[in-house]
Amino acid sequence: MTLIKVNNATKHFVNPLWNNVFNDFFTNQFNGQEQASHVPSVNILEDDAFFEIHLSAPGFSKESFKIEVSENLLSIQGDSKIESGDGKSGRKYTRKEFSIGSFKRSWTLPEQIDVDAINAKYENGILHVSIPKRLKDSKATTREVKIG
Repeated sequence: MTLIKVNNATKHFVNPLWNNVFNDFFTNQFNGQEQASHVPSVNILEDDAFFEIHLSAPGFSKESFKIEVSENLLSIQGDSKIESGDGKSGRKYTRKEFSIGSFKRSWTLPEQIDVDAINAKYENGILHVSIPKRLKDSKATTREVKIG
């Protein structure tokens, strides 16, 4: 049995060659390889005591994230390997649409942040970064946040 991609849009063009050219262009399938670029979506919550960032990153592990705060700039980096097969001998993907790869997102934090109390956890494909507000002035520091 062979799986064939069905494209109902092909009836709009006369020449099948052009159908493939447009299809390849819009699906980023040049030379048969996916070229995915993915920036995870975020939700940012705020109340009187803290900010919280929820970053959607399914397919990552907590070890693949790096969270840093330097001079009121919060940066979240993620890196996940893109595999060419499923790990079983002789098997390979004929199509792979999971958008896993590398990304970096950064935000400027307001001055009332307690940098030393920032913490993070990763569960069910969502990275949760809790950013408490501080009550008194203190110096900005540089810190790497460990994910629990």
